[in-house]
Amino acid sequence: MIKKTESKNPYVEVIILTHNRPDFLQESLESVLAQKYDNFKVIVSDSSSNLETSERYQNTGGRYQYIYWGNKVASEHVRLILQRVRADFYMLFHDDDKLMPNFLQEVMATFAKYPSAMAVGTNAYVMYDSTITSQTVIRATADQIIEYTRGNEFAFNYLWDRSLVRGGAPYPSYVYRKKCIEFAEHKQIRTGDVTTLLNLFTAGTLVNIGKPLMYYRMHSEQDSYAGFSLKEYLAILFKLYKVSDLNCHSPELVSFRYGLWGRWVRQEAREALRKHPRRYLRVFLALLPFFLKNNLRKAFRLFKI
Repeated sequence: MIKKTESKNPYVEVIILTHNRPDFLQESLESVLAQKYDNFKVIVSDSSSNLETSERYQNTGGRYQYIYWGNKVASEHVRLILQRVRADFYMLFHDDDKLMPNFLQEVMATFAKYPSAMAVGTNAYVMYDSTITSQTVIRATADQIIEYTRGNEFAFNYLWDRSLVRGGAPYPSYVYRKKCIEFAEHKQIRTGDVTTLLNLFTAGTLVNIGKPLMYYRMHSEQDSYAGFSLKEYLAILFKLYKVSDLNCHSPELVSFRYGLWGRWVRQEAREALRKHPRRYLRVFLALLPFFLKNNLRKAFRLFKI
């Protein structure tokens, strides 16, 4: 564990969130401990449903701090660990990803250049299981720095294409100012990352580094391996209305509504119509007011979101 020193560099707590993935965790932990930055602390935060991770990592040898919470869902896990953050900057890293050695150096240098930034994320090379590819998450050059000043600019990266190359930095790459804790959302596990980042625009900007500084692993156990559901898209839209200057007549959202409706029809309606024709008709009619008139609150009531 690298403790806070007399360094002029800001103090950072790198929290590795882990749940039942001790093998992946080994690679993730070693990549964090190999950082060239001189003022940070590593915390392994474990919410596993078994003791395998605890048995392997509780003897830290002074290199990092280990905390076992017992079996917790992801939202509760994040809420608990954020209560223990003491540093001016913190990071919620994932147990299946890997950092490059210069990650913290370059991210903290970017914070110095962008004093209004609430959070800084980076590009990443995509890994499929253990195979590293040349594919990157952000469509950007290595020398490009992207500063988002409005929530709608950032959110469209998720809304338009919830796929690998979607334009925004992967969630585990973000380092946050401590003030960001008050904007964190935990109710929706899979959309909590997007809505939390959208909340930050009420206090500052969001910066993405075009240079890949980590490896983002894709595998079948990953929660984000599948795209967002219709309910989750609606939840993000609802948050977007609150934090942006968009309205129901904005051309971007008009186009997106029809695109989302068409995607639902193609992907889900055929199976639903075959197995549950009455339910399909009910859902279809319930969605129609939203997609035609953008009656968002009515859609939320019908879906009980």
